[in-house]
Amino acid sequence: MATILHVCTSCRPAENPGDDPGDTAARPGQDMLAWLSAAIPADAQISLHGANCLSVCKRPCTIAVSAPGKWSYVIGNLEPARDGAALLDYLAQYAAAADGVTPLRQRPAPIRAGIIARLPPAPAQQG
Repeated sequence: MATILHVCTSCRPAENPGDDPGDTAARPGQDMLAWLSAAIPADAQISLHGANCLSVCKRPCTIAVSAPGKWSYVIGNLEPARDGAALLDYLAQYAAAADGVTPLRQRPAPIRAGIIARLPPAPAQQG
């Protein structure tokens, strides 16, 4: 079962909150997506996706991690250079946890500090 990782690619850094659609300034999520694309091993069982908006604009860069039958997490305030390795460690922990829940104290510090929301698994479809 692959872990699904969405990275918000539209949020802006706090010092550049403008709404100009023509603005080509770098966005933290685009940097994170590029970093993860290069850093995630091909055999890691992680499905990486850019997301146009995760509606957490005040906490760039934000990611969402999920997997079928597991709790989902939304985590913000991440930077690739500072937090990328911690995120990879967390993704390994998440993948190894049957329900996606890892002990709080075992999560890397940037992950603990950045958790915005935890969502329950979707109910299994009946039929």
